[in-house]
Amino acid sequence: MRLSWNEVRTRAAAFADEWRDAAYEKGETQSLYNDFFRIFGVRRRSVARYEEHVKKLNDDSGFIDLFWPGVLIVEQKSAGRDLESAYEQAGAYFDALPDHEKPRYILVSDFQHFALRDLDESKTDSFELKDLSAHVESFGFISLLHYGEKESTETHQLISTDGFYDSALHLLKMAREALIYISLAMHVEENSRKRSRGNNDEKPTPPLYPRQIDSIDRI
Repeated sequence: MRLSWNEVRTRAAAFADEWRDAAYEKGETQSLYNDFFRIFGVRRRSVARYEEHVKKLNDDSGFIDLFWPGVLIVEQKSAGRDLESAYEQAGAYFDALPDHEKPRYILVSDFQHFALRDLDESKTDSFELKDLSAHVESFGFISLLHYGEKESTETHQLISTDGFYDSALHLLKMAREALIYISLAMHVEENSRKRSRGNNDEKPTPPLYPRQIDSIDRI
């Protein structure tokens, strides 16, 4: 079951604290990303593999640090290394892949800095490790694709807390309007029955008007 965003943020904060001193590409990359995928409740080995061999277009060979076919390339560098050159290296791997394996995302990092590039949307989310918990929604595709849920091609975003409250309030207001219409319909039906019984002297039952259904407005 996919984790809640609150749980993901809590795990991301713990991850950032645990890996705050990491610096060495060759010695720590795989452990880092095993833990990174666990932030989202996903076992890395179930979706991605390390050191994927690629023959580049210039006939040189290379190895993708982490590869999720069709989804993600990760190019990891030691602390302080140039992430622009890391992105260029990842781009060379991307160009050499068959079309069905070309990913939507490229992530480059030097342990303390991360930059996630969404190739479909042509946008990049860059941040420091210590701020990871504030950027986890950019990685929502990890749990979405792993758990087999349909990903929106228009927004590619999970609903936010504010969006949830807005949607819930909209539904409550719709329910309020439905109650008003039901009340009016019952009023018409009841008065019609009274007239058919000849009870014209009875005072008609007033319908329930919006002011009487005001509890939702005070939410």
